[in-house]
Amino acid sequence: MQTAFNLEQEALASTNYLEQLVDPSTGFTYFDVFLTDPAEAVHDWPDFLDVPGRSAETCVLLRHMTGKPVATEPAFFRRILGLQEEDGLFHRPETAITRHEMLREEQALVMAALFAQAVGDADRDAEQRLNRLINALADTEPAPGPLPAMLIRPLVRAWEALGIRVAFDLASRLREQSIHEHPLFLPDGRFPGHVHSRLYAAAGLTELGRLTDDADLIAHMDRVYRVIRDRSTAFGFVPELTERTDDVIGCETCCLMDYIHLAIALTRTGRTEYFDDIERAVRNHLLESRVRSGDWLPERPGAPDEDLIRRVGVQQAVIGAYAGWSSPNHILAYDEYLPAEWIKSPELSPIYLNKVRALQNCCSPSGPKALYLAWQHAARVEGATLRVNLLMDRSLPEAEVRGYEPYEGRVAVQVRVPLRIALRTPGFARPAEVEATVNGTPVDARADGGYVTTPAVHPGDTVVFRYPLPEREETVTIGNAGFQQYAYTVTWRGSTVMRVEPGENAATGRSHLMAAPVRLYYGADGPHPLYRREGLLAGSPVPGPLHQVTGPAIW
Repeated sequence: MQTAFNLEQEALASTNYLEQLVDPSTGFTYFDVFLTDPAEAVHDWPDFLDVPGRSAETCVLLRHMTGKPVATEPAFFRRILGLQEEDGLFHRPETAITRHEMLREEQALVMAALFAQAVGDADRDAEQRLNRLINALADTEPAPGPLPAMLIRPLVRAWEALGIRVAFDLASRLREQSIHEHPLFLPDGRFPGHVHSRLYAAAGLTELGRLTDDADLIAHMDRVYRVIRDRSTAFGFVPELTERTDDVIGCETCCLMDYIHLAIALTRTGRTEYFDDIERAVRNHLLESRVRSGDWLPERPGAPDEDLIRRVGVQQAVIGAYAGWSSPNHILAYDEYLPAEWIKSPELSPIYLNKVRALQNCCSPSGPKALYLAWQHAARVEGATLRVNLLMDRSLPEAEVRGYEPYEGRVAVQVRVPLRIALRTPGFARPAEVEATVNGTPVDARADGGYVTTPAVHPGDTVVFRYPLPEREETVTIGNAGFQQYAYTVTWRGSTVMRVEPGENAATGRSHLMAAPVRLYYGADGPHPLYRREGLLAGSPVPGPLHQVTGPAIW
């Protein structure tokens, strides 16, 4: 078997979803998957720009990460590019399920896809379209709120990587709006509402602070990160909403992606201790949020497809998708319906309403994007030093890194050019407990700033770090303040969760969106159990293939 935490192989597992849960000729995705009998995948209004935009970006990231293309990448780009109008903005078309309109959060998602293509592929057309979009946004009246603030991150990156000055000016306007005019965050870092949009904005504001030497802005975003970290679990269960006033709580993969994105942005300001948080989140709830089987979705042979509804092959097509609302131990945390205001007209009610939502596929491209973010920053060469930030597999032109957790506390580095090797000391170990050898001979490694650094080594050398891998149990409680709480016993081996055991948690609870109590999946029973890692240590790991590449550094 392969090493358990090869990020490239994990990312490739999303290819099935990206190629199957879509019309491959048009790039028309399926936002909704309903837990009906049979299960239904349904086209919805996010399938015009939101999900195709995310999917197009993710395809570019996966191609550069793994060296392997996703067959539907051209279709995703055709869909979104066909919706850029003369004003430079991207509009939903007028259809039975959508109104002709422009939403700023969708401009942010399309902007990220264009940016990935412009930087990753040096695509001139993508860069020109990106410039048109940014200039058009700069000419529109700014709109307050967390969703328009999602523009900040791609705008800052467009300025940093492509030198688009208008992007910087617009990001600066949005900064004033988000921090002073219509604050998204309280001074202590707290915030109500949707976590995904706010953390994406916070990641952008952090990068803007880094690039403009704004220490106060960075410190503010650091407080935001600490607040959401305190409301999450150490293994990466990040709530979809803060301050929700009912009994349901779920982890949206989009939120987990932006939790990782914000943490990475903060490490770039010198807060490298957050790599420990990133490592735990990636090893655990990010990897566990991927759909590994569709068997939990009912299937009925012979059930017909309809204009907006797919019933054939849904079980197979969802493999590689990511959870919309996971619990700590199931792919779905609770049964909930879409609200009536979701749909364009009452005539659409039979298609969308009174059906349990199994997956929302804005999250499915977010999982592999989060893997790319971790992969891109896992190991980096800075001057004459290779910094191993995440103790996972990564191949660079300068060196190949192999991590062996949870089998043993060992990281091996095969050196290709003269370097010093700096290994981040995991949070459960002391620097003095990390031993380093070069070609089997012990060397004195210097501890500094959370890293243990070897003397200079040479091409062909093998550097091995060893450290203890303690096992421990932790009691974790999740839930919204003032409402039902749910307890778990979590068994750790180093940074890896080996088992999540629920307590006697309630099987029903109240959702403010539903008239009657809803079924909950915080106990032993539920769809698609997570953390089935009992047999993980039964064999010896065999290293999986790696794509040797530095970048391009898209994010």
